[in-house]
Amino acid sequence: MLGRLPEAIPELKSYSFGADLGIAAGNHDFAVVADVEGEEGFRAYQEHPDHQAVLAVIRPMLADRAAVQFTL
Repeated sequence: MLGRLPEAIPELKSYSFGADLGIAAGNHDFAVVADVEGEEGFRAYQEHPDHQAVLAVIRPMLADRAAVQFTL
C-alpha cells in the first residue's frame, strides 16, 4: 500500500520507506520519509484518502510512533 502512494498523491516529490537496518540499538523498526512542498503539500498528503487508508491498516500494528516535519 505504501508503494502506491506516490502515484496517488501528486504532492509527494519523493517518498521512501523501509525497515531499520539494526545497526544501532533503540531505533524504531520502520521509517517513512515523505518529501512534500511546504505545509500545504504536507496537509494534502496527510489528509489524502489513500494515505488515510494506509494509516487505517498500519495503526493497529503500531506499538509506538515518532514523527517530525522539517524544512530542507
